[in-house]
Amino acid sequence: MQTISVRLQIERKLDALPLEQQRRVLDFITHLDYPGFPPGIPGKDLIQFAGTLSPEDAEELIQIIEDGCEKIDYNKTK
Repeated sequence: MQTISVRLQIERKLDALPLEQQRRVLDFITHLDYPGFPPGIPGKDLIQFAGTLSPEDAEELIQIIEDGCEKIDYNKTK
């Protein structure tokens, strides 16, 4: 029964929003079920590559990460 109550609350709140905000809610809900990133490679398997990156390449990677840090493009996740 509690699920129905939550659903009704969501519907009421959604109905009160302008169309553009409803679209934003839809986009958000659509991405809630995104499974995330696939499993990666364990660090112990990557240790063989330690020290193989040139200082210039390392600096470039740091800059790329800093430039893109905390920026989320929800349209590119699926």
